[in-house]
Amino acid sequence: MSFGWAGFVSKALLLGMNWLHHTLTLSYGWAIVAITIIIKLVFWPLTQASTRSMKRMQALQPQMKAIQEKYKDDPVKMNRKVMEFMKEHKVSPLGGCLPMLLQIPVFFGFFSMIQSAIELRGAPFLWVGDLSQPDTLFVIPGLDFIPSSVFQVSDSLSTCCP
Repeated sequence: MSFGWAGFVSKALLLGMNWLHHTLTLSYGWAIVAITIIIKLVFWPLTQASTRSMKRMQALQPQMKAIQEKYKDDPVKMNRKVMEFMKEHKVSPLGGCLPMLLQIPVFFGFFSMIQSAIELRGAPFLWVGDLSQPDTLFVIPGLDFIPSSVFQVSDSLSTCCP
């Protein structure tokens, strides 16, 4: 089974989902909910650090704008002064986005695992009769064409390109 570029994460999440299903006798739907909560708890410190860094950058934004306005004619000096200002206030321009970038492979792997897991075929959960099928209960009016066009493109690419 091919999970794509985040396959190592997908395989680990699939093993975790199967373990929750077999060991704790959770349905696959509740196992997905449990894995989602576990992922959220594991990434909570990164999310908190990212949010804290973004709030500090937001608070310092007026002073940074003043520096940029003061040195707008000399971009090299402006960048140097802005970096000195950030160093002085102990903020990093990557502090807000780097923790989020670390989470991306897990989220893509989770999506890939849910999309590819054969275990979900025929597994009911709440009002959904089959977790491997798209949800037909909730359709956003006017946007119902997007999923079908996305899947048509990916299906045509998978048949023409090995």
